[in-house]
Amino acid sequence: MKLSVSSILLLLIVNTSCSNRIVYCGQNKTDPVVIRKNPEKAYFEYVKQHTNDIKLSLKYLNILDIGGVSANTKSEITTLREKLNQQNIFVQEVLKSSFFAFSQNPCNKEVVTNHLNILQKFSESNKTVKDVTTTLEKLTNSVNFSNDIESTLNNLNKKLK
Repeated sequence: MKLSVSSILLLLIVNTSCSNRIVYCGQNKTDPVVIRKNPEKAYFEYVKQHTNDIKLSLKYLNILDIGGVSANTKSEITTLREKLNQQNIFVQEVLKSSFFAFSQNPCNKEVVTNHLNILQKFSESNKTVKDVTTTLEKLTNSVNFSNDIESTLNNLNKKLK
């Protein structure tokens, strides 16, 4: 059976647009492992929401910093802002490295285990950032935020480590 030119082009388009590929691992190369063709895109999909949440947290911190807050509160805001920025950079770099390592060595059990552990830690970190964002949103919308701001920011700083 001969394929027409349009059928071949369609197969090429479908094949190249597919973002995953299958690698066979194990002793007999029979265990399928799905990996991304472009790990930089996979990592970006994970980081996108995390980065947006951090940007939203920073927006709320800017709102809180506008008012006539005490020097201690300004210090807490600055510390929290720095922690959020550092965490964002750290998470992006670790995830990127992990996705590239996994795509290069999908059959290496240590690499797979490390990748899964990193994804688990990322999930926990993402939950923490979402909690921080939610708390900051509530604080900025609170009528009495000036009473609660310093202790709340201090607790958030402790939460981010």
